[in-house]
Amino acid sequence: MILDRFCLQILPEIHHNIKWLDLESSSMKHVLRTAHYP
Repeated sequence: MILDRFCLQILPEIHHNIKWLDLESSSMKHVLRTAHYP
């Protein structure tokens, strides 16, 4: 639930300010689906 909120609400708003994000491998798939890549 917390990871969902982070990926769906928080990350899209702050992604341009993130320089480093240290996550467990189990969280990476969920986070990578959130971002839009060029």
